[in-house]
Amino acid sequence: MLALFSACSCQRQNAAVPDSSPLAKSANRFVGVWKLTKVESLSRHKYDEILTIEPQGSNFKFTFDNSETGKGNVPHWWFVTDLNGSRSEIHPTPNSPVPGEPDGIIMHHWAPDTLLLQNWLCHTEYKISADAQSMTAHVECNVDYDSRRVLVYERLR
Repeated sequence: MLALFSACSCQRQNAAVPDSSPLAKSANRFVGVWKLTKVESLSRHKYDEILTIEPQGSNFKFTFDNSETGKGNVPHWWFVTDLNGSRSEIHPTPNSPVPGEPDGIIMHHWAPDTLLLQNWLCHTEYKISADAQSMTAHVECNVDYDSRRVLVYERLR
């Protein structure tokens, strides 16, 4: 799966997706507020997360509000992306335990039901269900024993 992510950054980096294109219209299926409901992982940590995806002009803003249950940390961070492979700067809230992202995030709208996120540490494939009421994220990271995770989100609105 790692090769797929590496290849897509080269192929999509300069592609422009006009607002009227089918690909841009299908990106709107991801717009909403999503609650993490299931984590399949080797880790014993429990995570609470709300992911908000909203239009911002011709771009999309992704906001992550999460916490590790029982740890008291409440990471909150966001970025704005054109979904075309441009690097996006991550904006954590002050005192947020989100690790530094020296290279930012690259986000691609790879197919009508798939978004790909790349950063220096992980590659994540978000797939939305046919009814657009759930979304599954397959995460592969370059380090740690919990390098592969499957996250399931349910749409709140």
